[in-house]
Amino acid sequence: RISMRKKFGKLTPVLVSVCLSVLGSAVVSFAQDLDDVTISGRIVDSNNLPIVGATVTATLVTTNVERTVVTDGDGRYRIVELPPGI
Repeated sequence: RISMRKKFGKLTPVLVSVCLSVLGSAVVSFAQDLDDVTISGRIVDSNNLPIVGATVTATLVTTNVERTVVTDGDGRYRIVELPPGI
């Protein structure tokens, strides 16, 4: 009977190193993705009740391009895939 440690002992550090390298490069790639900006939030009144159906608009100042969404039943909104900017 061969123990798992003897069978995979030398392979384990190499496998762990490869896995960490792949995971690390995936995190770096994700962190550099500036093409997918998301703005989200919740609109409430002074009593902390949600404002349903409110219009929320994001405007890219340099181009005046606008994206508009409407709040849901809980007052939440989310605008996705915006270019980074002011």
